[in-house]
Amino acid sequence: MSNDFRLGSFVLGVDPGKDGGVAALLLAGEPMMTVTAMPTLGKSAGAEMDIRELKHWLDSLVLTGFLQLSLVCIEKQSSRPQQSSTAMGTFLRGYGELLGAFKWAGAPLVLATPQDWKDDVLRGTKKEKDDAVAYVKRRWPALSLLATEKSRSPHDGMAEAVCIAEHARTLLLGGGKSPRTNKKNKKDEGEGP
Repeated sequence: MSNDFRLGSFVLGVDPGKDGGVAALLLAGEPMMTVTAMPTLGKSAGAEMDIRELKHWLDSLVLTGFLQLSLVCIEKQSSRPQQSSTAMGTFLRGYGELLGAFKWAGAPLVLATPQDWKDDVLRGTKKEKDDAVAYVKRRWPALSLLATEKSRSPHDGMAEAVCIAEHARTLLLGGGKSPRTNKKNKKDEGEGP
């Protein structure tokens, strides 16, 4: 990928699911921009992602800052045997809507396995949620990881979204482990043998 980006180019990192988050990082200069908890329709355990609110948040970034979205990196999801079929169906429907919304936005999209982005960003740690929070606090101490004004503890989904965005940034700038180099991903995407 080319390293010739406009000053206003940015990437998104997405930790999907109702407890996830979305983060935007600039490609040039000080990379941090903003992070938010994944917007949801309601607060119940079965709450769905609010794709319309997410689109509004993204539009506000692009319109207010005259920014260009260069890459969306979403954590690749797989089946979760411990979840009920209803919960898994709800989650996968939301995940599909999320993928569709970003594809519709026209930005290049990369699915990164947790192993890919954690190996890239959380190198030398146990690669747990607390490690993501610690990394973000160390790298961007002024960034709030509180989901709301009433929150008391950092939102690990927001922290992981920042880490995924940092992974996307390093992919574009030539330093990260590309998911396309993984033979399993090529086979999953229909690109390999």
